[in-house]
Amino acid sequence: MKGEVLPRAVEAIRTVAAGGIFLSEGMRQQVLLNLANGNGNNRSPIDSLSDRELEVLQLSGQGQTPREIANQLGISVKTVETHRMRVREKLNLSSSAELMRFAIAWTGQGDA
Repeated sequence: MKGEVLPRAVEAIRTVAAGGIFLSEGMRQQVLLNLANGNGNNRSPIDSLSDRELEVLQLSGQGQTPREIANQLGISVKTVETHRMRVREKLNLSSSAELMRFAIAWTGQGDA
């Protein structure tokens, strides 16, 4: 619901600022379902990412734009966007903003 967007963002920021991990409801459900079905195997959703997807996630979390990432990795901006889309799918993130929040928290850049 539109009215929940701001409170959820504030909750996410506070959680991450306090050193916690914030998961969207969709991601939380996916993790719980995997654990309940025995599919968890103690694997993090991050483990499903390719090396290049991890690079793109890390550089995104460091505040680099898709163009900067493309230049650094020697790939096209479209390829960076494809990697970002796949990361969103694999991590069950619903938007680019949610991807950025996750990337910042994952890289520890949100501590500053």
